[in-house]
Amino acid sequence: MAAFADKLEEVLGLIAETGDRCIVVSETHGPYMIMTLDQYRALLSAAAARQELSQLSETDLLERINREIADWREAQESDFTDYDVAQFRLQKKPRQEPRQAAVTQPKVRQAPENMEKILNPLGKTQGIDPRMQLPVVDEEPSHEYHLEPLE
Repeated sequence: MAAFADKLEEVLGLIAETGDRCIVVSETHGPYMIMTLDQYRALLSAAAARQELSQLSETDLLERINREIADWREAQESDFTDYDVAQFRLQKKPRQEPRQAAVTQPKVRQAPENMEKILNPLGKTQGIDPRMQLPVVDEEPSHEYHLEPLE
């Protein structure tokens, strides 16, 4: 019996730590729910509130709902009395049309006559045709594209 009491004490400690509930099942008795007294009181008051609502007439229920909405609105308005809506408005700026980037064709130059010696100084065939015209990339950075900060 002491082992059962120790195990029950361990379960109660775990329930106290986590705030959870526990169902105890026995072969001789039906299942039992273990919860804190505060949880049980909250459960009873919620059941009483549901019982009270079910006994109200439709008119009384609508009046209660409207009263709770009015109380909620009043609480919301009092929370925002320090705020001025004007401080959150943004000034509208004239819309600028996006700039379109200029499209240019790559510059193509004729390969020099000694391209074969440049590409293949040892005379080995590497599968590259030295007469092939390759696009030449300018060394200077292009000023066609640039970033501007958003305003």
